[in-house]
Amino acid sequence: MTKQGHSSRKRRRFPKALAAMLLPVATLATAACGQQSAATASSKPAAPADVTIGFVGAGATQGPRVQQMEQQTVAGLRSIGIKVDYVAARTALDQTKAIDHFVNDKASVIVLSPESLPSLGDALQAARAQGRNVVLLDRMPSSATLGDYNSYIGPNYQALGDQAGQWALKHGAAKGSLEDGDFIVVRSALDSVAGIHATYGWLIATGTDPNTDTDSKAPTDRNPVVGWNVDEATASLRQQWSKLAAEHRTPNVIFATSQVAAQAAARTLHDNGISTQPDGPGAPSASRIMLVALCYQQACGISAADGLGSDLPTQVFLLPTNYSRPLAAVSERLAAGLPVYKNVVVDTQEQADGYSPGAERP
Repeated sequence: MTKQGHSSRKRRRFPKALAAMLLPVATLATAACGQQSAATASSKPAAPADVTIGFVGAGATQGPRVQQMEQQTVAGLRSIGIKVDYVAARTALDQTKAIDHFVNDKASVIVLSPESLPSLGDALQAARAQGRNVVLLDRMPSSATLGDYNSYIGPNYQALGDQAGQWALKHGAAKGSLEDGDFIVVRSALDSVAGIHATYGWLIATGTDPNTDTDSKAPTDRNPVVGWNVDEATASLRQQWSKLAAEHRTPNVIFATSQVAAQAAARTLHDNGISTQPDGPGAPSASRIMLVALCYQQACGISAADGLGSDLPTQVFLLPTNYSRPLAAVSERLAAGLPVYKNVVVDTQEQADGYSPGAERP
């Protein structure tokens, strides 16, 4: 079959629901259509003292990485003189109440690190109807919220998933063969939009067809591992590992789309003696396994201390934990009534630290 024919078949098989969810990704690398570029605006942004941010966070409910990101971003904003009122809301209902509070409090910009984007659609629409500026931070927007926010600031998760897949191929994975247990994709939350985007990028890069019904919020791979914390994710991964061992199959790659998932993978590999006993009973050969992860703290706990030695190829893509620079620039422009980019792509901390409103990305 020709490459073109294979691509056409893949597009037909790919669920329409996921394709709709991925629509915002196509805009992440370019300015929104019809919006003025920040580089061409002649007016200057408002001074930091003129900006008041109502920050609606998810706090510890989305794991230690999100909690760290919110705290560091708030501290960074305050360090440059921007007023920030931060609320760590535990549920989507609590976040809705916090959004309503900031609408009534007339915050110039409402920043949302959402617990659940679809369930917050009405609150975001109400905020926009009252003339409030809304910025989504770090959590990938879905098609359901396309018209409900001014700007999204965060990584291009699909591109990062593609990078992970390309790295795996470069280090020995066979393109098009990672099917039916040859790889495991680990996500710490079943309905994570960011995780779904990253998985899609991974699947396309590795030449693997997505093959589940996303209308039921099912994972986009055959071998998901889902848990709300490291212990649950580890337990699920061990079950999957045992299933593959019983079928005499060995995964070539473990792709972890979050810090919790990466820590669970590292723990499972260590407990199965992958680096210390690569040929032990029930433990697949380390030479056939590689670990690729999207993480947010240095090494995500994946190190020699976890039993992972140089015999196990490992690649970690680190994401930002402090968005204060791009968030300040976008918020100042919004408060001054100036145009902003619909999507500000910030894949690394270096990009976040070097962000300038005169360019879409550093």
